[in-house]
Parts: sequence; structure tokens; C-alpha cells
Amino acid sequence: MTIAHIGTTGSELTRFIRSQLATGAATLVEWACVWVLTTSGVYYVLAAISGAVLGAMLDFSIKKWWVFGTARQVATAEALRYTIVSGLSALWFGGAVFVLVDILHQRMPVAVVVGSTLVGILWNYPLHRYFVFSSTSRIGGAG
Repeated sequence: MTIAHIGTTGSELTRFIRSQLATGAATLVEWACVWVLTTSGVYYVLAAISGAVLGAMLDFSIKKWWVFGTARQVATAEALRYTIVSGLSALWFGGAVFVLVDILHQRMPVAVVVGSTLVGILWNYPLHRYFVFSSTSRIGGAG
């Protein structure tokens, strides 16, 4: 293992930690939005959708600016890729929760935490890193 490789590994670890912090912040905002809306009498499905959209917008923005450093790039293509990854992520998450609850008989809170953690680490982070905010996807291929 060379010194250059160690530096790259450290950078990747930093990027991964920042990504998890961005996701955590977005999740807190999502949950707060759902709580505020439902306690204000908004139908829970509409509240959940609103929270998810708000959380996704925050997650995308933090990752674009702070995690993957693509702030100077035009966001249109990244936003489209992020939307695709997020939609598929929701399907993976739904499937994971179904398996954990209906097949493995886990309680719902456990299923949500385990499912979201697995999808976040195994699906979201790699695709955000190498597809959504990929340096080869940036204008001019710089990165």
C-alpha cells in the first residue's frame, strides 16, 4: 500500500462520513417536517411525501456542495441521476422492510433502521459517489 493510496483511502473515508452526516441531517429534517405537518392535521401520506421531498432536496444539496464537491457543475444531470437513484432506493427500502417484517418477523422500527442502513450503505452511497456525483459526469470530465 503506497502513501498515495492511504491518502485516497482517507479521503474516501472522509467523504463517506460526510455523506452519512448529510443523510442524517436530511432524515432529521424529513422527520421534523412529517411531525409538524401531521400534528397540524395534514393527512399523513401527504406529510410523508412532503417530508421525503424536502429531505431529498436537502440531501442532494449538501452532497453536491459539501460531500462530493460538484458545486460548480450544472445540477440538471446530477438532479436527474439523483432522482433515479432515490426512486430505486425507495423500492429497495420497501423490499427490505417487507422481508424483515413479513418474512423474518422483525418489528417495524427494527426493520426501518436495518433496511434504511443497508440501503444507504450498499446502494445510496456507492451510486451517489460513482454515478450521481461522479467526476466523469462533471462538465468537461474534470475532477
